[in-house]
Amino acid sequence: MKFTPEHEQVLVKAAKWIKAHRELYCPTTAVKGIPKYRKLLDELHSMGLVERYKKGEVVKISRLGWDYLNETHPELTCRGRILKI
Repeated sequence: MKFTPEHEQVLVKAAKWIKAHRELYCPTTAVKGIPKYRKLLDELHSMGLVERYKKGEVVKISRLGWDYLNETHPELTCRGRILKI
């Protein structure tokens, strides 16, 4: 199975929701607008980037998923505080 831009879109959208709401997981309604989101979530789960949680009604990003996001989208995982010198 190949990691596609659609997979990344689901992962990034879920991470943005999690960060904005300061939760541990994201409801599937936040990624519902992405075509074939259920299939993409199943594939992300088989890749180990998300975990099944609360009977599949929410998206919980795994440690491996956060590591991937840290490398590709550091703006989502960094604290956002910039020190001015």
